[in-house]
Amino acid sequence: MLAFALFLLFLTSCSSNASDRFLAQGRAINQELLHDLEEIQDIDALLVILPQLERRFNQLVEVMIQARRYQIKKKCSWQPLEEDRLLSKELAQELHRIYQIPAARSLIEKSQESALMKLDAFENKMRKIADNSTNKNFNGLE
Repeated sequence: MLAFALFLLFLTSCSSNASDRFLAQGRAINQELLHDLEEIQDIDALLVILPQLERRFNQLVEVMIQARRYQIKKKCSWQPLEEDRLLSKELAQELHRIYQIPAARSLIEKSQESALMKLDAFENKMRKIADNSTNKNFNGLE
């Protein structure tokens, strides 16, 4: 769930090379994640692959943070491609399938926890910086 939601979250017109690089990195991680998820047929398989899923979620968040930093620095954004939307849909379908396995949802959510905390900390930091910047601008108007 994290993968498809977060991948689209950070992709919102910069250098084509930069956006292509970030999109390609995110897409590659999501494809690896999809492959991992497709291998899961029961709780035992999930338990074996869980550390790998956690690594992939963390890798995805790292790319998202790097891309967001780039977007902020260059004051730009970009949109996901149709193939990225399709990949996100496939990930959602696989997760839905796996969530039918008893206890799978809680295990996967637990494996996403550190990545989500890291992303949340980054977004909170960016919000604070933006708020401070806005407050400085308003203080200058008084």
